[in-house]
Amino acid sequence: MRIAAPSVLVLLIFIEGGMKPFLGFEWSDYLSTSSKIGLVFILVAQAWAIFCLAGSVACFMFTVLCNSLHCVVQHLCYIIRSGHPLQRIRLTLTIQIYKQLDILVAQINLCLRKVCLPTLLASIVVSNILGMSLTILLGSRLLDHVGNLFFPLATAFSTMFTIVFGTFAGYVHKSSTKCVIKFQRTCVVNCGNRNKEVENLMRHLVTKSCTPMKIRFGNNFMAISTPLVILGLCAKYTVRLLLMQEPNNGFTASTDRYQ
Repeated sequence: MRIAAPSVLVLLIFIEGGMKPFLGFEWSDYLSTSSKIGLVFILVAQAWAIFCLAGSVACFMFTVLCNSLHCVVQHLCYIIRSGHPLQRIRLTLTIQIYKQLDILVAQINLCLRKVCLPTLLASIVVSNILGMSLTILLGSRLLDHVGNLFFPLATAFSTMFTIVFGTFAGYVHKSSTKCVIKFQRTCVVNCGNRNKEVENLMRHLVTKSCTPMKIRFGNNFMAISTPLVILGLCAKYTVRLLLMQEPNNGFTASTDRYQ
């Protein structure tokens, strides 16, 4: 994909000169040979740079982030569905696993909370709104040019990413909450032995220190219903954009009638 996509874009530029997906594209027959060679080099370099960067970001987001969240969800589900009672040693080991998962989530929040996740979610929302609006406005003209297919594809991929990532991130919070409740109940049952009051007290304090995990972006966090909220926001502003276009279309139609 990283080899084919830049080559296809460069070919599209030369086939259709009016399309300008890159900055600085001003192809003209009056350019000198050295200028044409330099322009071709710039186009190829931009294509490779853009797609290598996009591939790296996509690899990071889908491979690293989603797989990390999937790993956390799997371990939390194992802790929740454990049928055997969490006795002393087993409870201690389970809490250690939970703490390790909590460290992984904390590292994700430390790296992505301030800039990456808010920017990613904002770009997903904008691409979803604009893609859906332009897809509906184009209507029957959608297949007039192959470049118009970018809009429904952007809408589909942004919706899919919102559902997948939001569900994983929200399920981390939901499952970790169930784990914390299970730890607290098990600690109450297992800490009734008065012969080991110090050990029971330490286990109780460690259990009490376990808090639900949250994938944060800015000052908010991803809950299980966050994907529905994001998609509802996209639908709301898509409808607003479409309603803003109706008066303009009516004005254009009336002007054409009088002409």
